[in-house]
Amino acid sequence: MVSARIRITLSHPSGFIELKSGGKAVELVLVEPGGSDFTGNAEISLEEPILFLQVACVPLKTDGSKYFAKLVVEGEGKKTFTHVFEAPGDIDDFVELPF
Repeated sequence: MVSARIRITLSHPSGFIELKSGGKAVELVLVEPGGSDFTGNAEISLEEPILFLQVACVPLKTDGSKYFAKLVVEGEGKKTFTHVFEAPGDIDDFVELPF
């Protein structure tokens, strides 16, 4: 297992955000009220280093532009990993970490 600090920045407010590691929800804390930046800590399995992210975007756009969620993972003894999820609506995706 690798202990990691997680940061997520959303392009827009969300009605729901959930990050899972190893099937367990990662507790995310809003950095400032009304903002779009979250932090948390996770234990990431080296056998299955996958993070699952779900974001319900509010309001839904109709102009063709996309939402994004920037994920930064700072694992102990590991190189910092950054990934940007992008979607025209709600985000429901995963990423495999290079640990």
